[in-house]
Amino acid sequence: MRHGLSKVHLNNAVAAAIFLQKSDIHHKLNKQISEEAKKWTTILNILFDTVKTLSGLGVAFRGHRENLQNYEYPGIYLTIIKLISRHNPILFTHIESPNKIKYLSKTIMYELLSTLADQTRKIIVDECKDAKFFTILADSTTDVAHLDQMAILLRYVLIQKEDKDPPKNYIKESFLCFTQLKKGDAAYICSEIVTLLFEKYGLEKKHLCGQGYDGAAVMAGKQGGLQAKIKEFVGNEAFVPYIHCAAHQLNLVLVHAAEENTSPSIKVFFTIIQTVFNYFAHSHRR
Repeated sequence: MRHGLSKVHLNNAVAAAIFLQKSDIHHKLNKQISEEAKKWTTILNILFDTVKTLSGLGVAFRGHRENLQNYEYPGIYLTIIKLISRHNPILFTHIESPNKIKYLSKTIMYELLSTLADQTRKIIVDECKDAKFFTILADSTTDVAHLDQMAILLRYVLIQKEDKDPPKNYIKESFLCFTQLKKGDAAYICSEIVTLLFEKYGLEKKHLCGQGYDGAAVMAGKQGGLQAKIKEFVGNEAFVPYIHCAAHQLNLVLVHAAEENTSPSIKVFFTIIQTVFNYFAHSHRR
């Protein structure tokens, strides 16, 4: 009894318990897993923050040679990662390690971008649902590959609620996405918009209160245009007036004013610009 309460026995019992705990295989595995999780959490946070910052600035990510060992120009993305690694031991060790899995390839970069884009669209859709009523804005143009890309935007009233101050309301226009148009008729464009907004993102057609496009017949036609197709889709659930885009109206005003009241040299300039546009616009699609 006396031995069990002695200082020597208690010290030895504590030392034995600590030894058994440290030598336990489960303890070692859990510690290794925890350290590995901490490492990858740090690395992924840096990668996400870098992608988010560069995409917000609207700069190009990739360079001519995408290799950290290339000292000429590996691109802005890899250059920033390499700069951060000088001040972050975990990232530096990861980059300099012989392990081939570094998550710095263009494929992973695009996956990070896609994840951020999905989260951004979710925030926009949630804001629109909170606002309830919204308007569709859409316009299309061909890209460098001669593919017709339609931009879809949502216009709604954003209500910012704070604890002490009264709510602040302001109109917000948010770009939602691009969608490729394989056909140019109003029925196909309408089906694309309906699929995206009301099926994929879950917006309710009864809350649609307006639509804004340019003045092209396929968009603004009263009988077979996109505006007529959207009104037919909504039916009697909502009043969906069509508004001719103010920016397009201003462009038409400036063009007509330039054609009627300017010198011949200005008219020649606009003719050349229109000819160049027609040349590229009628090039073969890829």
